[in-house]
Amino acid sequence: MSTSNKKICLPYVLAMTVAAIIAISPNSLCLNSSHALAQDQVPNDAVAGEQLAGPIYIDNINNPANPGYNPAISPVLPSTTLPVTNIVQTQANVTTTEPFNGKTLYEKAFEAIRDRHIMLADEKAREKFVKEWEHKYDQGTQLDTEEGADKAIREMLASQKQRFDTYLDVKDTEQEANIINPNLVGIGAALEIEGRDEIIKTLPKGSTVADLEKALVASLDHPVIVRETLEESPAEKHLLAGDRITQVNGISVDGKTLKDIISDIKGAENTNVKIKVERTDDKGNKSEHTFDITRKKVVLRVVHFKDCGDDIAYIGLDNFMSDNTLPEMARALTVAAKGKAVIIDLRGNGGGRLDYVLTMASFFLPEGTLLETRNREGNRIIENQIILLKDILLNTTNTGVKKKNAAFGNRSKMIIPEDMPVIVLVDGSSASASEILSGVLQKHHRGLIMGTEPTLGKGVGQNVIELPFNRSMHITSFEFMPGGETMDWIGIIPDIDVDQPKGAKDDKLLDDAITKAKELVTAQEKLKQRRVDLKKANEANFQKYLDFLANPNKTATP
Repeated sequence: MSTSNKKICLPYVLAMTVAAIIAISPNSLCLNSSHALAQDQVPNDAVAGEQLAGPIYIDNINNPANPGYNPAISPVLPSTTLPVTNIVQTQANVTTTEPFNGKTLYEKAFEAIRDRHIMLADEKAREKFVKEWEHKYDQGTQLDTEEGADKAIREMLASQKQRFDTYLDVKDTEQEANIINPNLVGIGAALEIEGRDEIIKTLPKGSTVADLEKALVASLDHPVIVRETLEESPAEKHLLAGDRITQVNGISVDGKTLKDIISDIKGAENTNVKIKVERTDDKGNKSEHTFDITRKKVVLRVVHFKDCGDDIAYIGLDNFMSDNTLPEMARALTVAAKGKAVIIDLRGNGGGRLDYVLTMASFFLPEGTLLETRNREGNRIIENQIILLKDILLNTTNTGVKKKNAAFGNRSKMIIPEDMPVIVLVDGSSASASEILSGVLQKHHRGLIMGTEPTLGKGVGQNVIELPFNRSMHITSFEFMPGGETMDWIGIIPDIDVDQPKGAKDDKLLDDAITKAKELVTAQEKLKQRRVDLKKANEANFQKYLDFLANPNKTATP
Protein backbone atom coordinates (compact mmCIF):
# COMPACT_ATOMS: atom_id res chain seq x y z
CA MET A 1 0.00 0.00 0.00
CA SER A 2 1.41 3.38 -0.95
CA THR A 3 2.23 5.97 1.67
CA SER A 4 3.52 8.56 -0.78
CA ASN A 5 1.15 11.26 0.38
CA LYS A 6 1.66 10.93 4.10
CA LYS A 7 3.03 14.26 5.31
CA ILE A 8 5.86 14.52 7.80
CA CYS A 9 6.30 17.23 10.42
CA LEU A 10 10.10 17.26 10.16
CA PRO A 11 10.97 19.06 13.43
CA TYR A 12 8.72 16.60 15.25
CA VAL A 13 10.24 13.59 13.52
CA LEU A 14 13.66 14.82 14.51
CA ALA A 15 12.63 15.06 18.13
CA MET A 16 11.18 11.58 18.58
CA THR A 17 13.52 8.94 20.02
CA VAL A 18 11.33 6.16 21.41
CA ALA A 19 12.81 2.80 20.40
CA ALA A 20 9.68 0.71 20.69
CA ILE A 21 8.43 0.00 17.18
CA ILE A 22 9.08 -2.63 14.55
CA ALA A 23 9.26 -0.31 11.58
CA ILE A 24 9.65 3.36 10.84
CA SER A 25 6.60 5.60 10.98
CA PRO A 26 7.59 9.14 11.89
CA ASN A 27 4.15 10.67 11.55
CA SER A 28 2.51 8.81 14.41
CA LEU A 29 1.61 10.92 17.45
CA CYS A 30 4.30 10.77 20.10
CA LEU A 31 5.14 7.09 19.94
CA ASN A 32 7.16 6.53 16.82
CA SER A 33 10.63 7.47 15.70
CA SER A 34 13.38 6.64 13.31
CA HIS A 35 14.54 3.87 15.65
CA ALA A 36 13.08 0.44 15.21
CA LEU A 37 12.97 -2.97 16.82
CA ALA A 38 13.54 -5.95 14.59
CA GLN A 39 10.72 -8.04 15.97
CA ASP A 40 7.02 -8.82 15.67
CA GLN A 41 4.21 -8.60 18.18
CA VAL A 42 3.25 -11.69 20.14
CA PRO A 43 -0.47 -12.37 20.44
CA ASN A 44 -1.56 -11.94 24.05
CA ASP A 45 -2.65 -15.55 24.38
CA ALA A 46 0.77 -16.75 23.26
CA VAL A 47 2.61 -15.46 26.28
CA ALA A 48 3.15 -18.22 28.83
CA GLY A 49 -0.38 -19.43 28.16
CA GLU A 50 -1.78 -16.40 29.95
CA GLN A 51 -4.35 -14.04 28.49
CA LEU A 52 -2.98 -10.56 29.04
CA ALA A 53 -5.36 -7.67 29.54
CA GLY A 54 -5.45 -4.96 26.91
CA PRO A 55 -4.78 -1.32 27.71
CA ILE A 56 -7.37 0.43 29.85
CA TYR A 57 -9.09 3.21 28.00
CA ILE A 58 -11.59 5.81 29.10
CA ASP A 59 -14.45 3.86 27.55
CA ASN A 60 -13.95 0.83 29.76
CA ILE A 61 -11.90 1.99 32.73
CA ASN A 62 -14.87 1.68 35.08
CA ASN A 63 -15.88 -1.71 33.77
CA PRO A 64 -15.26 -4.33 36.50
CA ALA A 65 -15.23 -6.99 33.81
CA ASN A 66 -12.04 -5.49 32.44
CA PRO A 67 -9.30 -7.70 33.93
CA GLY A 68 -6.66 -5.03 33.34
CA TYR A 69 -8.22 -2.47 35.66
CA ASN A 70 -6.29 -2.15 38.87
CA PRO A 71 -7.39 0.76 41.08
CA ALA A 72 -4.13 0.59 42.96
CA ILE A 73 -2.24 1.93 39.96
CA SER A 74 -4.89 3.33 37.61
CA PRO A 75 -6.95 6.35 38.65
CA VAL A 76 -10.52 6.46 37.39
CA LEU A 77 -10.81 9.40 35.04
CA PRO A 78 -14.02 11.25 34.20
CA SER A 79 -15.33 11.10 30.66
CA THR A 80 -14.39 14.74 30.18
CA THR A 81 -10.74 14.10 30.91
CA LEU A 82 -9.24 12.48 27.85
CA PRO A 83 -5.96 10.60 27.80
CA VAL A 84 -3.22 12.03 25.64
CA THR A 85 -3.87 9.00 23.46
CA ASN A 86 -7.40 7.83 24.15
CA ILE A 87 -8.75 5.03 21.99
CA VAL A 88 -12.33 5.62 20.91
CA GLN A 89 -14.04 2.57 19.47
CA THR A 90 -16.07 3.30 16.37
CA GLN A 91 -17.00 -0.31 15.77
CA ALA A 92 -17.15 -3.53 17.79
CA ASN A 93 -14.12 -5.12 16.17
CA VAL A 94 -11.68 -3.00 14.25
CA THR A 95 -9.87 -5.92 12.68
CA THR A 96 -11.99 -6.98 9.74
CA THR A 97 -11.79 -9.27 6.75
CA GLU A 98 -14.64 -7.56 4.95
CA PRO A 99 -13.93 -6.24 1.44
CA PHE A 100 -12.46 -2.76 1.56
CA ASN A 101 -15.02 0.02 1.22
CA GLY A 102 -13.44 3.44 0.83
CA LYS A 103 -16.72 5.30 1.17
CA THR A 104 -17.45 3.69 4.54
CA LEU A 105 -13.92 4.42 5.75
CA TYR A 106 -14.11 8.04 4.62
CA GLU A 107 -17.54 8.52 6.19
CA LYS A 108 -16.35 7.24 9.59
CA ALA A 109 -13.25 9.46 9.44
CA PHE A 110 -15.34 12.48 8.45
CA GLU A 111 -17.77 11.96 11.33
CA ALA A 112 -14.93 11.56 13.85
CA ILE A 113 -13.23 14.78 12.77
CA ARG A 114 -16.52 16.69 12.66
CA ASP A 115 -17.65 15.53 16.09
CA ARG A 116 -14.37 15.48 18.02
CA HIS A 117 -11.79 17.90 16.63
CA ILE A 118 -11.16 20.87 18.91
CA MET A 119 -10.97 23.26 15.96
CA LEU A 120 -14.55 22.38 15.00
CA ALA A 121 -16.23 23.22 18.31
CA ASP A 122 -17.13 26.55 16.70
CA GLU A 123 -20.38 26.23 14.73
CA LYS A 124 -19.24 28.33 11.77
CA ALA A 125 -15.96 26.44 11.45
CA ARG A 126 -17.87 23.15 11.62
CA GLU A 127 -20.35 24.23 8.95
CA LYS A 128 -17.50 25.24 6.65
CA PHE A 129 -15.79 21.89 7.18
CA VAL A 130 -18.97 19.93 6.47
CA LYS A 131 -19.67 21.92 3.32
CA GLU A 132 -16.17 21.35 1.97
CA TRP A 133 -15.54 17.72 2.89
CA GLU A 134 -18.73 15.71 3.49
CA HIS A 135 -19.57 15.09 -0.17
CA LYS A 136 -16.26 16.03 -1.79
CA TYR A 137 -15.68 12.58 -3.31
CA ASP A 138 -19.24 11.42 -3.90
CA GLN A 139 -19.02 11.66 -7.69
CA GLY A 140 -15.43 10.58 -8.32
CA THR A 141 -13.40 7.39 -8.04
CA GLN A 142 -10.99 8.63 -5.36
CA LEU A 143 -12.46 6.34 -2.68
CA ASP A 144 -12.50 3.21 -4.84
CA THR A 145 -8.95 2.22 -3.88
CA GLU A 146 -7.21 1.96 -0.54
CA GLU A 147 -4.48 4.34 -1.67
CA GLY A 148 -7.02 6.91 -2.84
CA ALA A 149 -9.13 6.70 0.32
CA ASP A 150 -6.07 7.00 2.57
CA LYS A 151 -4.94 10.07 0.65
CA ALA A 152 -8.38 11.69 0.84
CA ILE A 153 -8.62 11.22 4.61
CA ARG A 154 -5.11 12.55 5.18
CA GLU A 155 -5.97 15.68 3.23
CA MET A 156 -9.24 16.10 5.12
CA LEU A 157 -7.50 15.75 8.49
CA ALA A 158 -4.66 18.06 7.42
CA SER A 159 -7.20 20.78 6.64
CA GLN A 160 -7.47 21.46 10.40
CA LYS A 161 -3.80 22.47 10.47
CA GLN A 162 -2.99 20.79 13.79
CA ARG A 163 0.60 19.49 13.81
CA PHE A 164 -0.16 16.38 15.86
CA ASP A 165 -3.19 15.20 13.91
CA THR A 166 -2.28 11.88 12.32
CA TYR A 167 -3.92 9.36 10.03
CA LEU A 168 -2.52 5.84 10.45
CA ASP A 169 -2.87 3.30 7.69
CA VAL A 170 -2.81 -0.46 8.30
CA LYS A 171 0.95 -0.67 8.92
CA ASP A 172 1.10 2.37 11.16
CA THR A 173 -1.86 1.17 13.23
CA GLU A 174 -0.16 -2.18 13.72
CA GLN A 175 3.11 -0.51 14.74
CA GLU A 176 1.37 1.60 17.35
CA ALA A 177 -0.20 -1.53 18.83
CA ASN A 178 3.30 -2.96 19.26
CA ILE A 179 4.15 -0.18 21.70
CA ILE A 180 1.03 -0.74 23.78
CA ASN A 181 1.63 -4.49 23.94
CA PRO A 182 5.17 -5.00 25.24
CA ASN A 183 5.31 -8.71 24.31
CA LEU A 184 7.22 -9.22 21.08
CA VAL A 185 8.99 -11.89 19.02
CA GLY A 186 12.40 -11.15 17.56
CA ILE A 187 16.02 -10.67 18.51
CA GLY A 188 15.34 -7.64 20.75
CA ALA A 189 17.65 -5.05 19.20
CA ALA A 190 16.86 -1.40 18.51
CA LEU A 191 18.44 -0.25 15.26
CA GLU A 192 19.04 3.14 13.69
CA ILE A 193 20.75 4.73 10.71
CA GLU A 194 23.74 6.67 11.97
CA GLY A 195 23.41 10.33 11.13
CA ARG A 196 19.64 10.09 10.70
CA ASP A 197 19.09 13.56 12.17
CA GLU A 198 21.29 15.12 9.50
CA ILE A 199 19.43 13.13 6.83
CA ILE A 200 16.08 14.37 8.10
CA LYS A 201 17.28 17.96 8.07
CA THR A 202 18.19 17.74 4.40
CA LEU A 203 14.69 16.67 3.34
CA PRO A 204 12.71 19.46 1.68
CA LYS A 205 9.52 20.87 3.14
CA GLY A 206 6.51 18.74 2.30
CA SER A 207 8.52 15.52 2.21
CA THR A 208 6.59 12.30 2.70
CA VAL A 209 7.16 9.20 4.78
CA ALA A 210 8.11 7.43 1.59
CA ASP A 211 10.75 10.11 0.97
CA LEU A 212 12.15 9.63 4.45
CA GLU A 213 12.17 5.85 4.16
CA LYS A 214 14.08 6.11 0.88
CA ALA A 215 16.55 8.53 2.44
CA LEU A 216 17.34 6.32 5.43
CA VAL A 217 19.60 3.97 3.52
CA ALA A 218 22.55 2.06 4.96
CA SER A 219 25.88 3.09 3.50
CA LEU A 220 29.52 3.57 4.44
CA ASP A 221 28.73 7.11 5.64
CA HIS A 222 25.42 6.16 7.25
CA PRO A 223 25.72 2.62 8.62
CA VAL A 224 22.89 0.83 10.38
CA ILE A 225 23.95 0.41 13.98
CA VAL A 226 22.66 -1.29 17.10
CA ARG A 227 21.39 1.48 19.39
CA GLU A 228 20.63 -0.87 22.28
CA THR A 229 19.61 -4.42 23.09
CA LEU A 230 16.70 -5.37 25.30
CA GLU A 231 17.32 -6.99 28.66
CA GLU A 232 17.23 -10.81 28.58
CA SER A 233 16.80 -10.82 24.80
CA PRO A 234 18.61 -13.02 22.25
CA ALA A 235 20.45 -9.96 20.94
CA GLU A 236 21.83 -9.13 24.39
CA LYS A 237 23.89 -12.33 24.32
CA HIS A 238 25.65 -11.40 21.08
CA LEU A 239 25.32 -7.75 20.02
CA LEU A 240 26.68 -4.59 21.60
CA ALA A 241 25.46 -1.01 21.35
CA GLY A 242 27.41 0.63 18.54
CA ASP A 243 27.84 -2.54 16.49
CA ARG A 244 27.56 -1.80 12.76
CA ILE A 245 25.40 -4.38 10.99
CA THR A 246 27.00 -5.25 7.65
CA GLN A 247 25.15 -8.40 6.57
CA VAL A 248 21.88 -10.18 7.27
CA ASN A 249 21.77 -13.84 6.24
CA GLY A 250 24.92 -13.38 4.18
CA ILE A 251 23.62 -10.42 2.17
CA SER A 252 25.12 -6.94 2.50
CA VAL A 253 22.84 -4.27 3.97
CA ASP A 254 24.47 -1.44 2.01
CA GLY A 255 21.94 0.25 -0.24
CA LYS A 256 19.00 -1.11 1.75
CA THR A 257 16.55 1.02 3.72
CA LEU A 258 16.26 0.61 7.47
CA LYS A 259 12.74 -0.68 6.92
CA ASP A 260 13.97 -3.43 4.57
CA ILE A 261 16.83 -4.41 6.87
CA ILE A 262 14.42 -4.84 9.76
CA SER A 263 12.12 -6.87 7.54
CA ASP A 264 15.04 -9.19 6.77
CA ILE A 265 15.82 -9.63 10.48
CA LYS A 266 12.24 -10.28 11.58
CA GLY A 267 10.82 -13.76 11.53
CA ALA A 268 8.93 -16.49 13.34
CA GLU A 269 9.73 -17.66 16.84
CA ASN A 270 12.51 -20.27 17.18
CA THR A 271 13.90 -19.52 13.73
CA ASN A 272 17.45 -18.26 13.21
CA VAL A 273 18.88 -15.17 11.55
CA LYS A 274 22.58 -14.75 10.75
CA ILE A 275 23.88 -11.25 11.45
CA LYS A 276 27.38 -10.01 10.65
CA VAL A 277 28.65 -6.91 12.48
CA GLU A 278 31.69 -4.71 12.53
CA ARG A 279 32.74 -3.87 16.07
CA THR A 280 35.09 -1.11 17.22
CA ASP A 281 36.82 -1.45 20.58
CA ASP A 282 37.88 1.34 22.95
CA LYS A 283 41.23 1.72 21.14
CA GLY A 284 39.58 2.15 17.73
CA ASN A 285 40.46 -1.35 16.50
CA LYS A 286 37.83 -2.89 14.23
CA SER A 287 36.84 -6.56 14.12
CA GLU A 288 34.14 -8.58 12.37
CA HIS A 289 31.80 -11.03 14.06
CA THR A 290 29.04 -13.26 12.72
CA PHE A 291 26.26 -14.43 15.04
CA ASP A 292 23.52 -17.00 14.50
CA ILE A 293 20.68 -15.58 16.62
CA THR A 294 17.49 -17.45 17.45
CA ARG A 295 14.35 -15.32 17.49
CA LYS A 296 12.47 -15.57 20.78
CA LYS A 297 9.67 -13.94 22.74
CA VAL A 298 10.97 -10.87 24.49
CA VAL A 299 9.39 -8.37 26.85
CA LEU A 300 9.89 -4.75 25.93
CA ARG A 301 10.99 -3.08 29.16
CA VAL A 302 10.08 0.58 29.40
CA VAL A 303 11.74 1.28 32.76
CA HIS A 304 15.51 1.05 33.26
CA PHE A 305 16.93 1.13 36.79
CA LYS A 306 20.53 1.80 37.74
CA ASP A 307 22.29 2.33 41.06
CA CYS A 308 24.52 5.41 40.68
CA GLY A 309 26.17 4.92 44.07
CA ASP A 310 25.86 7.03 47.19
CA ASP A 311 22.22 5.90 47.51
CA ILE A 312 21.28 7.72 44.28
CA ALA A 313 18.96 5.82 41.94
CA TYR A 314 18.58 6.38 38.19
CA ILE A 315 15.29 5.47 36.50
CA GLY A 316 14.92 5.85 32.74
CA LEU A 317 11.38 5.75 31.31
CA ASP A 318 10.91 5.12 27.59
CA ASN A 319 7.21 5.99 27.27
CA PHE A 320 3.86 6.31 29.02
CA MET A 321 2.10 3.99 26.56
CA SER A 322 3.11 0.43 27.35
CA ASP A 323 0.93 -1.80 29.50
CA ASN A 324 4.06 -2.26 31.62
CA THR A 325 4.63 1.45 32.32
CA LEU A 326 2.93 1.80 35.71
CA PRO A 327 3.82 -1.51 37.37
CA GLU A 328 7.44 -1.27 36.24
CA MET A 329 7.72 2.33 37.40
CA ALA A 330 6.09 1.58 40.76
CA ARG A 331 8.57 -1.24 41.39
CA ALA A 332 11.56 0.92 40.43
CA LEU A 333 10.42 3.85 42.58
CA THR A 334 9.84 1.53 45.55
CA VAL A 335 13.50 0.50 45.36
CA ALA A 336 14.62 4.11 44.85
CA ALA A 337 12.61 5.25 47.87
CA LYS A 338 15.00 3.33 50.12
CA GLY A 339 17.86 5.59 49.02
CA LYS A 340 18.58 9.31 49.29
CA ALA A 341 17.81 10.74 45.83
CA VAL A 342 16.32 9.69 42.50
CA ILE A 343 17.00 10.80 38.93
CA ILE A 344 14.12 10.34 36.46
CA ASP A 345 15.28 10.30 32.83
CA LEU A 346 12.57 11.40 30.38
CA ARG A 347 14.90 12.20 27.49
CA GLY A 348 13.51 10.86 24.24
CA ASN A 349 10.22 9.97 25.95
CA GLY A 350 7.49 10.90 23.48
CA GLY A 351 4.69 10.51 26.03
CA GLY A 352 1.57 8.36 25.97
CA ARG A 353 -1.51 8.07 28.13
CA LEU A 354 -2.81 10.77 30.44
CA ASP A 355 -4.17 8.40 33.08
CA TYR A 356 -0.69 6.88 33.41
CA VAL A 357 1.05 10.21 33.94
CA LEU A 358 -1.53 11.39 36.48
CA THR A 359 -1.03 8.19 38.45
CA MET A 360 2.73 8.64 38.25
CA ALA A 361 2.53 12.21 39.52
CA SER A 362 0.78 10.92 42.63
CA PHE A 363 3.82 8.72 43.33
CA PHE A 364 5.74 11.95 44.05
CA LEU A 365 3.22 14.51 45.29
CA PRO A 366 1.07 14.71 48.43
CA GLU A 367 -1.40 17.09 46.79
CA GLY A 368 -1.80 19.91 44.30
CA THR A 369 -3.24 20.77 40.88
CA LEU A 370 -1.92 18.26 38.38
CA LEU A 371 -3.50 19.49 35.19
CA GLU A 372 -5.85 21.95 33.59
CA THR A 373 -7.47 21.04 30.30
CA ARG A 374 -9.66 22.59 27.63
CA ASN A 375 -11.68 19.76 26.06
CA ARG A 376 -14.10 19.73 23.22
CA GLU A 377 -17.41 18.28 24.36
CA GLY A 378 -20.02 18.40 21.63
CA ASN A 379 -20.29 21.97 20.40
CA ARG A 380 -18.53 23.65 23.29
CA ILE A 381 -15.21 23.84 25.13
CA ILE A 382 -15.14 22.51 28.70
CA GLU A 383 -12.45 23.57 31.17
CA ASN A 384 -11.28 20.99 33.70
CA GLN A 385 -8.91 20.88 36.63
CA ILE A 386 -7.49 17.62 37.94
CA ILE A 387 -6.52 18.15 41.59
CA LEU A 388 -4.65 15.67 43.74
CA LEU A 389 -5.88 15.57 47.35
CA LYS A 390 -4.89 13.46 50.31
CA ASP A 391 -7.16 10.54 49.53
CA ILE A 392 -8.77 11.25 46.16
CA LEU A 393 -8.42 12.84 42.76
CA LEU A 394 -10.84 15.73 42.28
CA ASN A 395 -12.18 16.88 38.93
CA THR A 396 -13.41 20.47 38.71
CA THR A 397 -15.43 21.21 35.58
CA ASN A 398 -16.35 24.62 34.20
CA THR A 399 -18.92 24.42 31.39
CA GLY A 400 -19.05 28.16 30.94
CA VAL A 401 -22.46 28.13 32.58
CA LYS A 402 -21.67 26.53 35.91
CA LYS A 403 -18.85 24.90 37.83
CA LYS A 404 -19.02 21.53 39.51
CA ASN A 405 -16.71 19.30 41.50
CA ALA A 406 -16.65 15.55 41.23
CA ALA A 407 -14.50 13.19 43.27
CA PHE A 408 -13.46 10.15 41.32
CA GLY A 409 -11.30 7.26 42.41
CA ASN A 410 -8.84 6.85 45.25
CA ARG A 411 -5.49 8.42 44.49
CA SER A 412 -2.41 6.24 44.29
CA LYS A 413 -0.16 6.31 47.34
CA MET A 414 3.03 8.34 47.39
CA ILE A 415 6.09 6.18 46.86
CA ILE A 416 8.93 8.70 46.94
CA PRO A 417 9.27 10.42 50.36
CA GLU A 418 8.28 14.06 50.30
CA ASP A 419 11.74 15.21 51.37
CA MET A 420 13.74 13.07 48.91
CA PRO A 421 15.51 15.09 46.17
CA VAL A 422 14.13 14.38 42.70
CA ILE A 423 15.92 15.38 39.48
CA VAL A 424 14.22 15.05 36.09
CA LEU A 425 16.25 14.90 32.86
CA VAL A 426 14.66 16.23 29.66
CA ASP A 427 15.61 17.19 26.13
CA GLY A 428 13.91 18.40 22.95
CA SER A 429 12.44 14.93 22.42
CA SER A 430 10.62 14.86 25.76
CA ALA A 431 7.00 15.39 24.78
CA SER A 432 3.38 15.16 25.81
CA ALA A 433 3.05 13.06 28.99
CA SER A 434 6.76 13.63 29.70
CA GLU A 435 6.07 17.35 29.71
CA ILE A 436 3.11 16.88 32.01
CA LEU A 437 5.14 14.98 34.61
CA SER A 438 8.18 17.26 34.46
CA GLY A 439 5.95 20.35 34.36
CA VAL A 440 3.89 19.28 37.37
CA LEU A 441 6.97 18.44 39.44
CA GLN A 442 8.56 21.74 38.48
CA LYS A 443 5.41 23.75 39.20
CA HIS A 444 5.12 22.27 42.68
CA HIS A 445 8.88 22.59 43.36
CA ARG A 446 9.01 18.83 43.79
CA GLY A 447 11.59 18.12 41.13
CA LEU A 448 14.63 19.91 39.71
CA ILE A 449 14.49 19.88 35.90
CA MET A 450 17.82 19.51 34.13
CA GLY A 451 18.10 19.42 30.36
CA THR A 452 20.05 20.14 27.23
CA GLU A 453 17.16 22.24 25.86
CA PRO A 454 13.46 22.92 26.48
CA THR A 455 11.08 20.03 25.86
CA LEU A 456 9.14 19.69 22.61
CA GLY A 457 6.17 21.87 23.58
CA LYS A 458 3.31 19.50 22.81
CA GLY A 459 0.49 20.95 24.88
CA VAL A 460 -2.40 19.41 22.98
CA GLY A 461 -3.84 15.92 23.26
CA GLN A 462 -5.51 13.59 20.83
CA ASN A 463 -8.24 11.03 20.68
CA VAL A 464 -7.09 7.88 18.91
CA ILE A 465 -10.03 6.92 16.73
CA GLU A 466 -10.18 3.31 15.59
CA LEU A 467 -11.54 3.18 12.05
CA PRO A 468 -12.80 0.33 9.88
CA PHE A 469 -10.39 -1.76 7.81
CA ASN A 470 -7.59 -1.68 10.40
CA ARG A 471 -6.93 2.04 10.30
CA SER A 472 -6.93 4.75 12.94
CA MET A 473 -6.56 8.50 13.48
CA HIS A 474 -5.14 10.79 16.13
CA ILE A 475 -7.47 13.81 16.35
CA THR A 476 -6.56 16.86 18.43
CA SER A 477 -9.41 17.23 20.88
CA PHE A 478 -8.01 19.06 23.92
CA GLU A 479 -5.28 21.32 25.26
CA PHE A 480 -3.55 20.54 28.55
CA MET A 481 -1.57 22.69 30.98
CA PRO A 482 0.66 20.90 33.53
CA GLY A 483 0.08 22.42 36.95
CA GLY A 484 -2.07 25.03 35.21
CA GLU A 485 0.88 26.40 33.19
CA THR A 486 0.45 26.80 29.41
CA MET A 487 3.29 25.10 27.55
CA ASP A 488 2.05 24.39 24.00
CA TRP A 489 4.71 25.58 21.52
CA ILE A 490 6.87 26.48 24.56
CA GLY A 491 7.76 23.28 26.36
CA ILE A 492 9.16 22.85 29.84
CA ILE A 493 12.20 25.07 30.34
CA PRO A 494 14.89 23.35 32.45
CA ASP A 495 15.85 24.85 35.79
CA ILE A 496 19.45 24.00 34.92
CA ASP A 497 20.72 23.97 31.32
CA VAL A 498 23.52 21.56 30.47
CA ASP A 499 25.61 21.81 27.32
CA GLN A 500 25.71 18.28 25.93
CA PRO A 501 27.77 18.15 22.69
CA LYS A 502 26.00 16.08 20.04
CA GLY A 503 27.71 12.80 19.36
CA ALA A 504 29.64 12.87 22.64
CA LYS A 505 30.17 9.44 24.13
CA ASP A 506 29.98 10.67 27.71
CA ASP A 507 26.53 11.46 29.10
CA LYS A 508 27.37 14.87 30.56
CA LEU A 509 23.77 15.58 31.52
CA LEU A 510 23.53 12.43 33.61
CA ASP A 511 26.97 13.04 35.14
CA ASP A 512 25.95 16.57 36.10
CA ALA A 513 22.65 15.27 37.48
CA ILE A 514 24.45 12.76 39.70
CA THR A 515 26.75 15.53 40.94
CA LYS A 516 23.75 17.77 41.61
CA ALA A 517 21.91 14.95 43.38
CA LYS A 518 24.90 14.48 45.70
CA GLU A 519 24.91 18.22 46.41
CA LEU A 520 21.19 18.18 47.21
CA VAL A 521 21.58 15.15 49.47
CA THR A 522 24.51 16.78 51.29
CA ALA A 523 22.60 20.05 51.67
CA GLN A 524 19.56 18.19 52.92
CA GLU A 525 21.59 16.18 55.43
CA LYS A 526 23.21 19.39 56.69
CA LEU A 527 19.78 20.98 57.03
CA LYS A 528 18.46 17.97 58.92
CA GLN A 529 21.47 18.00 61.23
CA ARG A 530 21.09 21.74 61.78
CA ARG A 531 17.47 21.22 62.77
CA VAL A 532 18.54 18.56 65.25
CA ASP A 533 21.29 20.82 66.64
CA LEU A 534 18.94 23.81 66.94
CA LYS A 535 16.36 21.71 68.73
CA LYS A 536 18.95 20.42 71.20
CA ALA A 537 20.41 23.90 71.77
CA ASN A 538 17.02 25.52 72.31
CA GLU A 539 15.91 22.74 74.63
CA ALA A 540 19.17 23.06 76.58
CA ASN A 541 18.73 26.83 76.90
CA PHE A 542 15.18 26.41 78.08
CA GLN A 543 16.30 23.85 80.65
CA LYS A 544 18.84 26.36 81.93
CA TYR A 545 16.03 28.86 82.30
CA LEU A 546 13.94 26.34 84.26
CA ASP A 547 16.91 25.54 86.45
CA PHE A 548 17.37 29.24 87.15
CA LEU A 549 13.73 29.65 88.13
CA ALA A 550 13.97 26.66 90.46
CA ASN A 551 17.29 27.73 92.05
CA PRO A 552 17.81 31.44 91.43
CA ASN A 553 20.61 31.68 94.02
CA LYS A 554 22.59 28.68 92.73
CA THR A 555 22.19 29.03 88.99
CA ALA A 556 23.63 31.71 86.78
CA THR A 557 21.15 34.02 85.15
CA PRO A 558 20.22 32.58 81.77
